[in-house]
Amino acid sequence: ITIDWGDGTEKTTYTSSNLQYDERGGFVTYTYEQANNNTTIELEGECNAIAIDMLPQLTSIEQWGYTGTITYYFGGCSSLTTIASPRKDTFRNVTDFSRTFSGCTSLSSIPEGLFANCDNVTDFSHTFSNCTSLSSIPEGLFANCDNVTDFSRTFSGCTNLQGEAIPLWERVENGAENGYEGVPNGCVCYYNCTKLSNYSSIPAYWKYENEI
Repeated sequence: ITIDWGDGTEKTTYTSSNLQYDERGGFVTYTYEQANNNTTIELEGECNAIAIDMLPQLTSIEQWGYTGTITYYFGGCSSLTTIASPRKDTFRNVTDFSRTFSGCTSLSSIPEGLFANCDNVTDFSHTFSNCTSLSSIPEGLFANCDNVTDFSRTFSGCTNLQGEAIPLWERVENGAENGYEGVPNGCVCYYNCTKLSNYSSIPAYWKYENEI
């Protein structure tokens, strides 16, 4: 994959031979010579994962391309305010969005079509957990995500969510007979989201802490 670090230096191409490695696998690092508050980083090529962990300087994802990526992770990027809508093929290899935007405390909105082409995704656990600035959930966010087995803690701790919660619990087969426990697993999906207008109608399993 080739990265333009946005500071006027030459682009850098990375392959398996010039990566750094730890127990998680291969990764890259870069040090800027001068501080710049408006740097745009561009990636071109293909890689297995894009994981930016707890980077407070990341403010926006301006554009998604196609990189063949299986895993995305921006957890703890506390200054992230903007997520662009993806291309149709951006997430075609992704099956797991667990914790992808967890702890992004400045994120206030989600693009309507963020997961519009994510029919292979099975896991949305913790995806937006503790995103305390989120104010609403797009009604059709998971409309095409028919293979999901895990919505546990997806919006847990999103204390400023308003409007209506998507009734994801209705996907549980025979849910009313067993407290909406089953598949997909929705354990405390909406924990502490008390500003939602339909919070009182959310099944207990989907909003309370349980010993599980």
